[in-house]
Amino acid sequence: MSTYLGKDGIVKAAGVAIAEVMDFSVEQSADTEEDTSKGDDWRSYKTTFKTWSGEVTCRYDPTDSTGQQALAVGEVVALLLYPVNATAGSPQLSGNAIITTIGIESPLEGLCSRSFSFQGNGALTEGTAT
Repeated sequence: MSTYLGKDGIVKAAGVAIAEVMDFSVEQSADTEEDTSKGDDWRSYKTTFKTWSGEVTCRYDPTDSTGQQALAVGEVVALLLYPVNATAGSPQLSGNAIITTIGIESPLEGLCSRSFSFQGNGALTEGTAT
């Protein structure tokens, strides 16, 4: 069984690595419609549409002009998400997504952070880095 270190993960938007990434998450889901009919003993369902979404959290870096600063609410970006690292053969998630929310947190104690929520726009592809 393999285990991986999340500290080596990388997020790229439009082919450019986003600076100071602390973590990211991606969630996939499927909508269902009930197709149970009279005479059935158990409810049954059919899958209709699939979707994916997620979030990236970074240390706030206003000098990251091609990464953090280049993302804007409402934009469609090509995302590459590497849970482990971007070396050939490593797991990779890719797809186009719409940036839906951008937040900045400035805690009394701690470092400032920036978060980006996104909604998949089309399929999420699971593959390997080349």
